[in-house]
Amino acid sequence: MSSSSDKDLSNIGKHCSFELCNRLDFLPIKCDLCHLNFCKEHFTFINHKCSKYDEKNERNVSNMANLAPINFYICTFEDCKQREMVEVICEFCNIRVCMKHRLQIDHKCSKLQANLVDSKPKIEKQEFKFEVKQNVSEKNAPLAAKLTLMKLKQTAVGPPGLPDQSKYYCFIIQDGNVTSKKPFFFSSKWPVGKCIEFLIDKLKIEKSKQSDLKLYLDNNPIASSYTIEELQKNNILISQGLVFYLKSN
Repeated sequence: MSSSSDKDLSNIGKHCSFELCNRLDFLPIKCDLCHLNFCKEHFTFINHKCSKYDEKNERNVSNMANLAPINFYICTFEDCKQREMVEVICEFCNIRVCMKHRLQIDHKCSKLQANLVDSKPKIEKQEFKFEVKQNVSEKNAPLAAKLTLMKLKQTAVGPPGLPDQSKYYCFIIQDGNVTSKKPFFFSSKWPVGKCIEFLIDKLKIEKSKQSDLKLYLDNNPIASSYTIEELQKNNILISQGLVFYLKSN
């Protein structure tokens, strides 16, 4: 990801105010006492060593006792029902969620297209964007695409030891079964044929099904001799996070 993209993300989120953390968080939680922003790991008084809360100080203990009883906020995402001491509201769809489902992707936010990476990318001002449905505003579309790619990078499987700048991230669907969609990454120096060999090993494809396997993009087979890097330079692969189909002729 480019430095300009990182700058855009930093303008959107806030860094955790706990000095030993400073993590960039897209949904920070404000402390009710010191009014600073914290990540999900440090939002409690004790975890961020809140300067306004000292359980050994009688005055603060007394003040805390005079506060209203603690309310537990129940997550409304599907059948979760997780209870949180801090209310977490999605700023896009305005539903109450828990810490586990706080990201748009995790609670299937109605303002975020669930399959952003399945959409055909388009080029605008030399930056790659994902096409989105009408329920995602033009303003939020770049952020939604970046969040989707971040989610992909966290779960993708690939060869160990590759430098980050040489990794190409994508989704693989085997034999046209969309429920089999899995995240992977390859070296951009690899030819497509080597990517297929890697997938055969990781997906444990039987020998009887290995012959004539090819990667398809939008129903078009990709020649096995081309490297990922060559396909990128020739604008065949114009973005990360595309969906490929692995199947025989």
